Parts: sequence; structure tokens; C-alpha cells
Amino acid sequence: MRNEEALNDFYELQEENRNFFEVSKKETVPNILTSIDTIVNKVDLGELNGLDAFSLFKKLEKAFTEAKKTIEGIALDEAEKFGSTTFESNGQKYELRNGATRYSFDHIEEYANKKAELKTLEEKYKLAFKNSSLKLSSLDEKTGEVLELPKVTISKSSLIIKK
Repeated sequence: MRNEEALNDFYELQEENRNFFEVSKKETVPNILTSIDTIVNKVDLGELNGLDAFSLFKKLEKAFTEAKKTIEGIALDEAEKFGSTTFESNGQKYELRNGATRYSFDHIEEYANKKAELKTLEEKYKLAFKNSSLKLSSLDEKTGEVLELPKVTISKSSLIIKK
């Protein structure tokens, strides 16, 4: 009888959790998205300071990132129970991917030497580019040849929030 009661309690808890999840999915998420849209629209209309909104979004981003990290291991364990790399749960499709293999060669002397040579070479060509931008010579000092200039791309500016 005790096992039966425990099992019933477990099923009730599962049902409560399912109900909470459905309410969250149907009410909480749309409310959050509506709030985000409202903030963006108010910034667009000049009714809200863009820096204040940016700061708020950074705080929310941090909170969501930390929450996701907190449950990631549990979610991965749950995903592995499906026994497949692709699966569906509660109307959401998922793909389980293995972590990438990364290699480090920095401790290998030959690699470290070649890497240092490459860094020196890159610095030489960066200097040639900077010199050419300033209308200065971009000649190789040792050979007297004009150095081919590197292709340069400039990333977009960003705003960092300091504490």
C-alpha cells in the first residue's frame, strides 16, 4: 500500500510539473517577450534611454545564461535517456551533440618555435599595413622589396558595461 501511495504522489508531482511548464510556456514566455518588445519600441520612439535598456538586457542575458548553465547537466542527462541524437520532447525538437576534440601543441618545442616565427611574420606585415596607411614605406628592410599588404577587416564597435 505504501508503494502505491508513493507512486501516486510521484505521478501527481509529475502532473503538477507538467502543468507548471505549460503555464510557463503559454503565459510567462509570451509576457517576457512582450516586455522585451515594449522596451525595444520605447527605445525606438525615444521614450526610454537606450543605455538603460541595454543595461537591463545585459542583466537579463546574464540571468538567463546562469540559469541555463545551472540546469544544463540535468537537461543533458534527460536528453540521453531518449537514446538518440535527435528527438522531440513537449513539441520541441532537439539534437544531442558530442563535445569537440581540441588539441594543444603549445608544449611541443618545434610547434612553439614555428608559432613564434609566424607571430614575427604577422607583426612585419601588420607594420607594413600601418605604414602604408600613414603613407609611409612598406618595404622589407632586409630585401628592399615592397611587402604585400594583409587583408584587413574591422569588426563592429561594441558597448561594454562596467560594474
